Amino acid sequence: MQAMKTSIVYALLTIAFLGMSACSNMSTRDKNTAIGAGIGAVGGAVLTGGSALGTVGGAAVGGVIGNQINTKKK
Repeated sequence: MQAMKTSIVYALLTIAFLGMSACSNMSTRDKNTAIGAGIGAVGGAVLTGGSALGTVGGAAVGGVIGNQINTKKK
């Protein structure tokens, strides 16, 4: 049982490190979109009591808002 817990912890740490390295070459706009989607998903889940539709809807709205933050027209 202890070996299984250790394996799961190592797997989660590996996934976390890979996820963080994937964001290293993202533009500011891409990072804002990802952050907005994450915050929107959490907000949607909280407001709808964990509904999948609320979570996905919140992520979509948050992603759009995050994408539009600090955009400059050239």
